[in-house]
Amino acid sequence: MQVDKKKNQIISQVVANLKTVFDPEIPSVSVLDLGLIYDIEVLDDYTVVKITHTLTSAFCPMADEINQNIKNSGMVDGIKECIAHITFQPPFNMDMVPEETKMMMADAQHHHAMKMAKGDIEYQGKLLEARQSDWKD
Repeated sequence: MQVDKKKNQIISQVVANLKTVFDPEIPSVSVLDLGLIYDIEVLDDYTVVKITHTLTSAFCPMADEINQNIKNSGMVDGIKECIAHITFQPPFNMDMVPEETKMMMADAQHHHAMKMAKGDIEYQGKLLEARQSDWKD
């Protein structure tokens, strides 16, 4: 079997670009590292890239932005069109996230919590307050 060097080069460039695309709700981990990219294909005599991906949720409010950023990632040298195809088969779940990425996410969370504990940053969320307002005596 012969290695298709041109195809591999295109895919390598797309992968490098995908490492710079983030879900705004999880800004510390790329969509690639999250396991959201299912397939990268090079089609039509090396002029089209098709990236099949999913989202963390079918109701993701940032779906259009993420899809566009993924599409832009496929536009490397010599590519005339990139198709960013969203699928929910299989649906995303945390089991799809590589262990290495889970550890990186835990480290980022710990780092953020330590900054809050030291008073370097303020708590920005409203989750706890929203839950407390729902509590009844």
